[in-house]
Amino acid sequence: MPAPSLCPECYEQLPWFRRDLCFFCGHHHNHGECTEPISTKIEEFRAIFYYQEPINQWIAGLKYSRNLLKGRTIKALVTQWFDVNAEWVSSFDLMLAIPLHRGRLWSRGFNQTSYLIRDQSHILVDESLVSKVRRTKHQAALSGKHRFSNLRKSFYAAPSVEGLNILLFDDVCTTGQTLDQMASTLKKAGAERISALSVARTQSPWG
Repeated sequence: MPAPSLCPECYEQLPWFRRDLCFFCGHHHNHGECTEPISTKIEEFRAIFYYQEPINQWIAGLKYSRNLLKGRTIKALVTQWFDVNAEWVSSFDLMLAIPLHRGRLWSRGFNQTSYLIRDQSHILVDESLVSKVRRTKHQAALSGKHRFSNLRKSFYAAPSVEGLNILLFDDVCTTGQTLDQMASTLKKAGAERISALSVARTQSPWG
């Protein structure tokens, strides 16, 4: 069913993520085993869209300009995806949105990632269990190796995640460094199994 403000034709033409792509890296490859997983600590990765027009513009508008018209459209699409994939989503004990540092949360006014999953009802979300303890530069402006060092030791996970099967949720996955660092933090705190879902995934240069 089309989301608010979208006609059926526009809905069908959205850059939906292809299910035949690798569940470890989110890209297409012709060999049997993935050699470039997003993280060795993440067992499975899924996305809803490719980071292409109009999804990339809608996410950027919500994230940086607080465009709630586009935000409500994305949130409706995310909620629909959760409804369709309820069996997979509900197989986890808990879902955690990637947290913002309190300084960035104050300046932005809200966490756009948390906002996007606010209306789903299939899995518990507890924002008190993780936090970002070090303010970092925007990942989009950094190269691969600098993305890693930028995020190192920037997250905290409460001891109560021990033994839980957790689904991480982020708005955009590019190199996967944010998800990797968050997964590492959760593993160190004792989480049992970690998978990840992003609203959008950047497409690999080879298709």
